[in-house]
Amino acid sequence: GVPVSGKVDFVSVVLHELAHGLAFAGTGTVSNGLGTIGFSGLPFVYDVVVVDSANTSILNQSVYPNGTAVLGNVIRGTGVSGPGLFWAGPKGIAANGGVRPRLYAPATYLQGSSFHHLDDATYPPGTLNSLMTPSLGFAEVIHTPGGIVNGMLGDMGWGVQCSYGLSQSVAAVGAAGGAVLTTLS
Repeated sequence: GVPVSGKVDFVSVVLHELAHGLAFAGTGTVSNGLGTIGFSGLPFVYDVVVVDSANTSILNQSVYPNGTAVLGNVIRGTGVSGPGLFWAGPKGIAANGGVRPRLYAPATYLQGSSFHHLDDATYPPGTLNSLMTPSLGFAEVIHTPGGIVNGMLGDMGWGVQCSYGLSQSVAAVGAAGGAVLTTLS
């Protein structure tokens, strides 16, 4: 857990990929400008909770028909209702201070990154909720999912809600290590 210049933290990568394995990934894709949702015609549990900036589900076929440019645009965060894709689950929202968590939806669709992560500009490296952003930087160590990811996993049916938590403040520990006193909340 000690940040090392020029190195990627293995535990942080494993935690990130474990979250994907626990359904922190959807089926939204864009190809040739056309968006699709669903695997063999069915959405994943993650897809069910994704909304546009107007809080309209991306699964709403009357607004976002599958296989269309309008669905492709919303997956790329450039929907007609405004920019961005968001999580609408109550536990994820509660963990984000009552605000819908913003998903990663750049205007240029990036296979494997777009749609399936938290927005890296909203949750920058080194913040409590940056584990599920699209990339991990050198010397970035994240050994907790963060409240938003815990809430999102809870919205998907996982019983991950902690009965305690740590302060979101940062405690400085010297390069030689040391102890940091924490209290249960």
